[in-house]
Amino acid sequence: MVDGAKSDLNENPLAWLRNRWGIVGGVAILYTILYALWTYFHWGNSRFNPLIANLAFFPITFFTLIASWRVYADNTLHPRIRRAWLLFSLSVFLQIVGDVVAFYEDAVLQLDTLYFISDVFYLAFYPLVLWALLTLPGVSLDRSGWLRFALDLVLVMIAAWMMVWYFVIVPAVNIQGNMVAPLIAASYPVSNLVVLGGVISLLSRGRRQNALVRPSLLILLAGLLCFVVSNLLDTYFKVRDVETRGTWIGTIWLMAYIFFALAAIRQRSPLSTSYADSLVSRLLDILPMVLPFAAIGMGYGLVIFVARSNLTFDNGDVRGVFSGAAVLTIFVVARQIITLRDNLRLNNELREFSTTLEQRVAQRTQELQQSQEALLASEKMAIIGTLAAGVAHEISNPLSAIITSSEHLESEMNVKRLSLETLGDYLPVITRSASHAMTIAQALRNQSRGRTPELTPQKISDVLNEALMLMDGQIKRWNRVKLVKEIDPDLPLIQCDRNQIAQVVFNLLNNARDAMPEGGVVKLRALHDGAHIRIEVSDQGVGIPPDMVGSLFKTFFTTKPIGKGS
Repeated sequence: MVDGAKSDLNENPLAWLRNRWGIVGGVAILYTILYALWTYFHWGNSRFNPLIANLAFFPITFFTLIASWRVYADNTLHPRIRRAWLLFSLSVFLQIVGDVVAFYEDAVLQLDTLYFISDVFYLAFYPLVLWALLTLPGVSLDRSGWLRFALDLVLVMIAAWMMVWYFVIVPAVNIQGNMVAPLIAASYPVSNLVVLGGVISLLSRGRRQNALVRPSLLILLAGLLCFVVSNLLDTYFKVRDVETRGTWIGTIWLMAYIFFALAAIRQRSPLSTSYADSLVSRLLDILPMVLPFAAIGMGYGLVIFVARSNLTFDNGDVRGVFSGAAVLTIFVVARQIITLRDNLRLNNELREFSTTLEQRVAQRTQELQQSQEALLASEKMAIIGTLAAGVAHEISNPLSAIITSSEHLESEMNVKRLSLETLGDYLPVITRSASHAMTIAQALRNQSRGRTPELTPQKISDVLNEALMLMDGQIKRWNRVKLVKEIDPDLPLIQCDRNQIAQVVFNLLNNARDAMPEGGVVKLRALHDGAHIRIEVSDQGVGIPPDMVGSLFKTFFTTKPIGKGS
């Protein structure tokens, strides 16, 4: 289905009539309007009025039959949809047969009675329509659902019979003295109400029906409403010996058949549900909940009405109403028992589901805790690894100085040229480098415990020269990298942590060397800048990418391979 088709139907709910069958439907509507005008003016010779009244239905009923049969013949539709419309086509065909028999009884035999053989065909319409509705896809109920559905229809039927009994059958019997004809006449509105209730109940389950079935059912519902109105009026007038053929009641019948035909046309439309369909559908979602209560209220309301009248219980009419109320009560109790049983079953299922859900939540919580513990352990290992790499990097400078000094002393000893002067040169380097390494380890331990740096008055020139002395062995091995220092010897004392300043200088000088793989000049400057002392390390290296400048002071951030950067 294309989006254009959806928007077209949302803008125009009647877009599905834009075809030749929609045109035929429009002609049928025009035909019905002409028939309504004829029932009012009775144009032509009055001798032909009975003939016109009997034959006027055939064009519309045949149009409905053909439209319904086309749905069954459409192989692209769901098999259950096709089967339902086959049953509906059969019900319309029986209506046509009933019209033919009625025409023969009236025009040929000229029978003067209120019930005919044609009523058998007419009444067969209702069970076939109900069967067709139950065949539609989406009508899948469990045993309790089917039982509630049947009880709802029985409640509607009993309440309808009570109303028809008291207001239609009893007055007709009092007039005619014959109960058979009023019972047959009353069967029509009662059957209509039962089928109507069935359609409403099924539409409430239309959420499980596809978008093509539900709109056609809504139009079919409109036709059934016309049937209810026309049958009630026809029954009311017939039991009072008032002729209904050729009157405006026939117009309502024709409107019902037109709605049936339009429902068939709508069924074959490829378009989606319109806004009007959705609005009516939301209304019909509420009606099934009200339907049984409306039937109960109608039945017991009639009992209250009769009880407040002056009739006594000895009256047969009153006994009939109260008998119907008793039967109605039995079915109401039965429906409540089923409802309570279903509620108990649903409560048990809800408790079981709640228990299962709690177990699953506990299991998932335990799994989440285990995952969090594993994640924390992994993070700890990552931190330890990063910290170890940082410690190794920080302590490499003093260890390198110790190793270099020890190698010189060892070489001097091998050639037996070790002197006190040589020891005086290298032993302080070893001592200070070892002390510096110990200080780094102590600083890292202090940092992990949240301790503050040890600030003491220091002369920056001495701190920097000592740092360069500790790095002397490394600096001598720098390949094609020259160190230039510009340190003002007269710099004032400042409060600082001697070892942290030295470590920063170590790192900056090593970073400067690493940034110049092709060689270059590294400058270390220390100068008096107003109220501050400025220490600068500059190089001729590759520089820092702009997108990494914001990360320079993050702990352990580095762009170097593992083992080099800290």
